[in-house]
Amino acid sequence: VLYIYHIVRKPTHVLDFALTLLLNHLILTTYYSSSLPSSLFFWLVVFGGSAITIVFAEQLCVRREMKEGLGADYTQLQDVQRNQDAEEGRVIPQGSSRGTP
Repeated sequence: VLYIYHIVRKPTHVLDFALTLLLNHLILTTYYSSSLPSSLFFWLVVFGGSAITIVFAEQLCVRREMKEGLGADYTQLQDVQRNQDAEEGRVIPQGSSRGTP
């Protein structure tokens, strides 16, 4: 869970990464044993572990996103808006608000 938490930045990508790890594990296990695992216990452990990994890693990633916020610097957004206004010919003085004509 912690590996996925540190590697994956978005909660929407946790499912993809966890299922990719499951597929890699299945391929390596099949290669090592020279046959597809047929034990019910194996499949229960694999799917149970994958479900737990997905749920907990997504929760940790969502918490991290909520703690970090949007990550936008509003002063940079205001500078971008001023540059767009200047390009369009609308120059607004620094101290005035945007709502006045």
